[in-house]
Amino acid sequence: LSLRSRIAIIVRLLAVLVPLVAIYWQDLDLVFREALVNDFMNYILILPFLIGYIIYRKRKMLKAVSPLSGDEREKRIWTSQVITGISLLAISFITYLFGSHTSHALEYHLLSLPLFVAGSIALVFNLESLKTLLFPISLLFFIQPYVIQLVNPFWSDLAWISSTIAYNL
Repeated sequence: LSLRSRIAIIVRLLAVLVPLVAIYWQDLDLVFREALVNDFMNYILILPFLIGYIIYRKRKMLKAVSPLSGDEREKRIWTSQVITGISLLAISFITYLFGSHTSHALEYHLLSLPLFVAGSIALVFNLESLKTLLFPISLLFFIQPYVIQLVNPFWSDLAWISSTIAYNL
C-alpha cells in the first residue's frame, strides 16, 4: 500500500473509532471495570482481543474489498451505502436515547453499540466491508453482561435436574 492509501485508511478508522469512544466510553468503562472484579463476567475481557484477532485474520479480504468501478453502478452502491449507514446509525441513536431514559440504560446503550459500529463502517468504508466484518461486529452483542445473568437461573435448574436424574438412575 502506498503512503497515501495508508493515511486514508487511518483517517477512516479514526472516523469510526473516535465517535465510538466519545459516545460509549462511560458504558464500556463501567462494563470492563465490572468484568475485572466479577468472575462471572471475565469473558468480556477477552472479547476485544478476539475481535481484533478476527479482524486481523480478515485483513486481506478487507484490502480486496473496494467499490466496483462504473458510473451508474458506483452511484447505486454509494446510495445504498449511505441509506444503510444512516439507517443503522438512526436506529442506534434512537435505542441509545430511549435507553437513557429507562432504568436499564446500560443494557440499551450496549445494545445500540453494534448497530452504531455497523452504521459507521457502512458510511465510512462500504457495504462489502460491513459484510466482511459482520461476525466481529456481532460479537459486540456479548458485551452485554446482564443477558447471561438472566439465563443463569435456567442453567442452575438444568444442572439440578441433570444431577437429580443421574442420582436416581
